[in-house]
Amino acid sequence: MAGLSINKIDCILTDQLLQLGSHVRAYNHLLVESGFTFFATEALLKTSNKEFPQYLSGFPWLMLGKKSAVRMRLSSWLDKHNISPNIVAEFDDSALMKSFWQAGFCVFSSPTLIEKDFVDKYDFKIIGRAEEVKEQYYIIAIIEIVTGINKQ
Repeated sequence: MAGLSINKIDCILTDQLLQLGSHVRAYNHLLVESGFTFFATEALLKTSNKEFPQYLSGFPWLMLGKKSAVRMRLSSWLDKHNISPNIVAEFDDSALMKSFWQAGFCVFSSPTLIEKDFVDKYDFKIIGRAEEVKEQYYIIAIIEIVTGINKQ
């Protein structure tokens, strides 16, 4: 935000809204919104005979950290479906999380808009989707962007 306030940077791409009470007069612009996709390897899927989403309770999970913007929404969705994930690790660093899920021993989730990359590059299987769990990406800028982004 300091970089925005002194015009060192033009905008910030983030998954969180600008905090209320900020001393920088900036604007949130919703860029894109996506549901969530759940992934696992074929070998892990063979260990369950339940249907999605109930079998999510039986698998080990890699989960986003509690400070993640989407974590609360994902946790609410899991609670709604009476799913108690067996969380084996939590990550605030997506690069570190990536090295763990590449081993293929856990279920993980990601925004649906990038699911093709996981399937194509890493041979993970899509085990289900939750469109009601939304990941949102914003551009935060000092001036109102007039290029038509999310203009209604």
